[in-house]
Amino acid sequence: MEFSAKSIAVSIVTITVVTWAWKILNWAWLKPKRVEKQLRKQ
Repeated sequence: MEFSAKSIAVSIVTITVVTWAWKILNWAWLKPKRVEKQLRKQ
């Protein structure tokens, strides 16, 4: 039982960190690239 609870907690933390990292990456890198592409298109 102890191992299962730890495993679930680690999974939740991992998913949270990956989601947070994706949002930071999107904000810092992908979104500005999209905006730059649109501006060049004009």
